Amino acid sequence: MASVLMFPTPFPDETITSLVTRYHQMSGGVGLRRTLVELFGAVTKSYASELPCYLTHLEAVSGYTGLVDNHTLLPYFEPFLSAEKAKRARELMQSRHPLGLKLELGITAAGFEKYRCRRYCPRCMAVDFAVCGVSYWHVCHQAAGVHVCPKHHCYLHRVLAEPNTGDFNQLFLPSDIIGCEAGNAIRSRSEVHFSRLAELADIIDWGRCNRQSIARLLKDDYLHFVINRAGLISKGRVCASRLEEHFIKSSSDYPSEYEFKKLFELHHGRVVWPLDLLRRRKSSHHPILFYTFLNCLDIDLKCLIEDCSDSVKYNSSTKPPTLIEPMEASGIERNARRKSFRIAYADVPAKDTGDYTWLYRHDRYWLQSYISGHRKEAVVRDLVDWTERDCELAESVCSAVAEISAMPGPPVQISLATICRVLSVPPDTFRHQHKLPQSMKAIKANLENRHDFQIRKLAWAASALNIENISRTKSNLLRKSNIRVSYLTEEEISRFMS
Repeated sequence: MASVLMFPTPFPDETITSLVTRYHQMSGGVGLRRTLVELFGAVTKSYASELPCYLTHLEAVSGYTGLVDNHTLLPYFEPFLSAEKAKRARELMQSRHPLGLKLELGITAAGFEKYRCRRYCPRCMAVDFAVCGVSYWHVCHQAAGVHVCPKHHCYLHRVLAEPNTGDFNQLFLPSDIIGCEAGNAIRSRSEVHFSRLAELADIIDWGRCNRQSIARLLKDDYLHFVINRAGLISKGRVCASRLEEHFIKSSSDYPSEYEFKKLFELHHGRVVWPLDLLRRRKSSHHPILFYTFLNCLDIDLKCLIEDCSDSVKYNSSTKPPTLIEPMEASGIERNARRKSFRIAYADVPAKDTGDYTWLYRHDRYWLQSYISGHRKEAVVRDLVDWTERDCELAESVCSAVAEISAMPGPPVQISLATICRVLSVPPDTFRHQHKLPQSMKAIKANLENRHDFQIRKLAWAASALNIENISRTKSNLLRKSNIRVSYLTEEEISRFMS
């Protein structure tokens, strides 16, 4: 695979979008499609994302390695992924088939993608010009939740996509939009908002650069230590109501726009994601939830670094404090409780037995193993007397068939739809066929196929022609009965002819 000429040297913390833009400008800007084919081997929109794909081809033609770790946002998400999902995400970013990347990272489920935009710091841009001779897009500014520059502590400018192109398929650098309407600074807010956003940006940037430390914090159940230190755990249990009140109160410290609008949106008067975050689960969650959780509990960068360096103080408990620790109990009482539970469990659900709570607190391992080894079949209790309903429907079907047959005018075909229409019931009334044997028998006995229906139509047509004193020729019979495609034999038709 031939390498491209004049590929720029990647700057520290530079995005792939910025690299592609600088190469496009240095090569003369012949065309976007040509640039993408040269760098990625295909025309792809992913170059404009902070999680680009086709990176194996880009590393091969550019001669630079480590693009995933140093120039994308994968390190921002990686601590919150299992080893299998992190490996899968890397493979997708390196491959030519990136479908499912955002699902693996939990981005789609989180719903923050609609707030995505490019951001840049005007002070960083001035420094980049002085040191590098050109401005570029920084990875640290693109992470969700970062609205203040972690280095200079000033509001970032936001750049929205053009409506005509969308998806950020625009090759320009921060310096190219100075003086244009495309770059919009965040509107000034209160000092409380700025302070919170600055602290949040600091811990997000530190976590992105120290992903192994964040992964260790998550493994050691750091969140429970934090809420315990904040006094939100009592007698080994999380005070859910106090925790929700704390986050609802803390929502006023954040702007009511962008990601924070969704984060602090109330569902039936509750903020539910903090409690969901505390529950250990196999699925991944968006990093902004973790960092905002810490930020709401006044964890700044200094505190986070101190806690990370002194892991002994929060890694002392081997089990989550949300669970009640098993208490010692005498062997005699335990055996008696087990025996009583076995007898009661044979007749009622486990939680309805009198010993379930005691065993859950004192002998949980035995309780769970016994229930899992003695699963009971689910009992389905019908709320409907199907025998009575079957008799009623069977009678109704017979009366409906008689009513359809006696309708004046041209005959109406006796079908299930017609029967349901006459009875004023939905068509799925008879979907439980095995529970309605008499009704189904009555329906099958009276339903008409096209042949039988045309026989009845011819009989009606012959009678009508006699009343009108018109000869019953074949053409008159078929015209009167409105038969276009005949399913009858000539012998059957001749029986109704004069």
